[in-house]
Amino acid sequence: MNAFLRRISSVTVVLALGCMCLSGCELDEVEFDERNDATLPAPGDAIGSLGNSLTAGFQNGGLQQKGQDASFPNLLAQTILGRTMSMPLVDSPGIGSEIGLSPLFARPNGGGGADLTREPLTVEPAELGLNTRFPIPYDNLGVPGATTAQILRERNGGLFDLILRNLDDPATPNVNEGLPSGGTCIEQLELIKPNIITVWSGNNEILGGSLSGSPQGTNASDPDTYIVPLSEFEPDFLELLDRVQALNPKMVAVANVPPIAAIPYTKFWNISPPTAPFPGNPRWLMEEDKDGPDTDGNPNNGDDDPVMLVLLPAPVGDCIECYDPRVCGGVGQPCTDIPAEFTLSLSEVTLINDTIAAYNAVIEREATARGFAFVDVNAAFLELPTSSSAVAPLNAAFPINPSTAAVNLGSAFTLDGVHPSERGHAEVANLFLEAFNLQYGTSYPMYELTSIRNEAGLELVLPAGKSGGGPLRITPEARETLAGTVRMLRGRH
Repeated sequence: MNAFLRRISSVTVVLALGCMCLSGCELDEVEFDERNDATLPAPGDAIGSLGNSLTAGFQNGGLQQKGQDASFPNLLAQTILGRTMSMPLVDSPGIGSEIGLSPLFARPNGGGGADLTREPLTVEPAELGLNTRFPIPYDNLGVPGATTAQILRERNGGLFDLILRNLDDPATPNVNEGLPSGGTCIEQLELIKPNIITVWSGNNEILGGSLSGSPQGTNASDPDTYIVPLSEFEPDFLELLDRVQALNPKMVAVANVPPIAAIPYTKFWNISPPTAPFPGNPRWLMEEDKDGPDTDGNPNNGDDDPVMLVLLPAPVGDCIECYDPRVCGGVGQPCTDIPAEFTLSLSEVTLINDTIAAYNAVIEREATARGFAFVDVNAAFLELPTSSSAVAPLNAAFPINPSTAAVNLGSAFTLDGVHPSERGHAEVANLFLEAFNLQYGTSYPMYELTSIRNEAGLELVLPAGKSGGGPLRITPEARETLAGTVRMLRGRH
């Protein structure tokens, strides 16, 4: 990413929609009026969004304009204000979670199925930035990988440089590479003083360590596995809401943390043991199932702390939808021994769920106490059907059905198994609009989900005849990108 950060000054200036006569102005020339009016938002008002990759429109393990345009904050701006947001737009093919690589995409493999993969970028990442010279802070200040503490205090590094633009390169002294403020996410929000604000934070404090396969809430020296406890999250979150409240905006909506088992990156393990086991092979071997006493006669299943969830990158060959060896393994063939780093045991899932519940209790309490709209994303995600064949407009399967490679435009998630699709963002936008209507007496219309088409990452398989009956295979390259996305969720920039 360093090459990207160092070359921002060379990017061609293309101001996004919503600049509204500010072209050519430096930040310190812009007059930021106090917006203390208690009336409802008007088209000329400002909107601002704080958060992480969920807010930024990060899709398929990367950041690109198609996902940013579809992001729920941008959809809110279009409904509430009749315009798009200013955002750090990234041109196609986008910037992946790993340096110099594209986001994930599905490519037909010639056998009737598709491969989940990514490719090296053919241009410098800096050349993909479309409006890095926007003269004031962006409306969308969501930074992929950001924690609440980083929203409050981080100024530089990785994707913070793309969104915040706090660069000062001595090699180009005559070029204003960044904003004079040098501000953090919250400080830049305070500069633009928006009348409508969304806050969705707390996810990465839990998700990064959870997807390591070995989450723990006590060892802060190991950021790969650490889940930030409530005692560390709560004071930062309260400070964040206090500073938002001090801006006296007209409307604020605050969302909570989704459940870990509602994303396709995690899959329930429910074969213990199968009803028709292979001879000598009662089930797939799970490393974490071997660490305790067994009372049911199954030599590969420790009853004290059984495996509950299997993570998407688990080495299971071509089959990613079902972990039943009767389906995924050959008759008489041994099944893959899945290491502990790709599974979550009962005690680990309990730790994760208890932490999410504690966070969400604070989030709802504090949003309600301040008179903000509260958005219960957790409950909505729990209601998503988990079957890829579900008739419902949203489900927790991939946009391509793993067993048939048929395009599934109703998915709520993109190919990285964590981030919402175009349709998923529309559902989230509806949740925010409903919360605004309930709290502030507005009557904003909802997005019609059936009119929204998932395309990001599926461009090669959408045309007729490009998908068949084979499986969606995760290539080794895709697994590396999934690992890079999880590193990003741990605040690694």
